Amino acid sequence: KKMPLAYAAQMSYNQLYEQVNEKDRSLWAFAYDNNYSASEKVKVKHLLNDSMHILASDPSYVKIEKIISWLYPCVPGTYDEPGDSVYSMPVTKLIAGMQANSIKVFCTNHTEILGLLATEAGMQVRSVTNEGAVSPGKDLHSFNEIFIPEFNRWAYTDLTHGIAYIKKNGMPLNIVEVSGLMNSKESDSSIRLKIYNKGLREERLDVFPKTAAGYVVGPRQFRYYFSEYLQNQQPVSLMNRVRIFLSVRPQYGFNGKPPKSPTPAFLTRLISSYAFLV
Repeated sequence: KKMPLAYAAQMSYNQLYEQVNEKDRSLWAFAYDNNYSASEKVKVKHLLNDSMHILASDPSYVKIEKIISWLYPCVPGTYDEPGDSVYSMPVTKLIAGMQANSIKVFCTNHTEILGLLATEAGMQVRSVTNEGAVSPGKDLHSFNEIFIPEFNRWAYTDLTHGIAYIKKNGMPLNIVEVSGLMNSKESDSSIRLKIYNKGLREERLDVFPKTAAGYVVGPRQFRYYFSEYLQNQQPVSLMNRVRIFLSVRPQYGFNGKPPKSPTPAFLTRLISSYAFLV
């Protein structure tokens, strides 16, 4: 629907998480495979079927587990500022470079990689970033939320830190819920973290990685990028950029305290992942 703000729309928890019918999900679920060639999609399908052994009958959370288990081992040694050439690489070449430890990638690249794999595995995925509200431009991170139809919920998933999902009383949690738990320091034996730790293991929340905790503890603004906005990054042209700039539709919805100032460098880095990974 038409929204009045040009760049952002403040949204309630209910708008972001409790309205989960197909129409509402379509606002967020980005078809990561839209800008990839048929041959690249075939290569991704081969990875999913032959390497990760994902079945169409697998529940969504099992598909996430298989993707994280297979992909995360090559993440830690390759996390750093990417070279310019990374943004012109298709996902399968990125993955091959990570496996060979021949390239460096950032969290924005991880968001794209996991987004494409999950999309091709039949799941709905959205792109989320966060920013510290007290120190704008600091503690920036990009990650995914994947819709789990078995629970009718969006689940926080973070390839950068090997986190498949977090559950409380058997229910997958979104990033706002995870942030609330971390800020409250709640101790509850029913909270289980599915994380890659010498294999994908179920752990207590107190083994939540310190680097990841730095992105969710304290006052935060979480940004949810509209599918339409991400899709409109293509084609990369001056005319398209002007049209997007002049649009009255928002780029993202956000939940949390607004930061004091924008962070154009990080947003540029985030959008570049979508604009050039084709």
